[in-house]
Amino acid sequence: MFVYRFCMRRCVGLMAPFKSCSLLLAGLALLGLSGCSNNNGGNGLTNDTASNSPIKLFGETSTDKQAMAAEMRSVKTSINQADLKKAIHRYRITTKITGGAQQIVGVDLNGDGQGEALVYFEGAEWCISTGCRMVLFSKTPNGFRNMATIQRVKKPVMVSPHGTSGWRDLIVRTGNAGIGERSVALKFKGNYPANATMVQEKLAELPPASEVLFPASAVAVGAN
Repeated sequence: MFVYRFCMRRCVGLMAPFKSCSLLLAGLALLGLSGCSNNNGGNGLTNDTASNSPIKLFGETSTDKQAMAAEMRSVKTSINQADLKKAIHRYRITTKITGGAQQIVGVDLNGDGQGEALVYFEGAEWCISTGCRMVLFSKTPNGFRNMATIQRVKKPVMVSPHGTSGWRDLIVRTGNAGIGERSVALKFKGNYPANATMVQEKLAELPPASEVLFPASAVAVGAN
């Protein structure tokens, strides 16, 4: 800005041709804009956000298994166990079900760096022949809150490399001998489906590079 004003005074003082001054000042303006565009400090933007880029999601038509395996990273993450314990306690009080066992895994299903928690409840009060109840808790400034409740889920529970609306698809087993047992993909469309048996499309095969969250052989722990 100082140089721009100095040149303006020189042009006026010397009565230089208007066209020459215009060209000089236009060139200086372009240089100034170029300098500003390379200065992240002036507009509050930094390059730090690059390290928090969203998780890689593959479309349903992706078939390159090697590429998916190379790009995939684990969604499992650490969570605040004390905060989650309080949320589970509140949820049990709300549902009036205090018994049964539970399994817990910390996950980041939408790649925002804020870990969610998946809790798989087991026991006669939580399960019927078609499956058990699984609850997704999301992190808030005040602790965890119940974000989604999914009924009739059987293990293994997996997470797919495919995603819907920025959230990873969850792959679960559901059903029984009467209606048939099958693997289905729970897709996020505003939220995850509330009932796994209502998902009509059966998975013919598991997507490559799917990650196991709750293996079929995993043993749940009692409520604390």
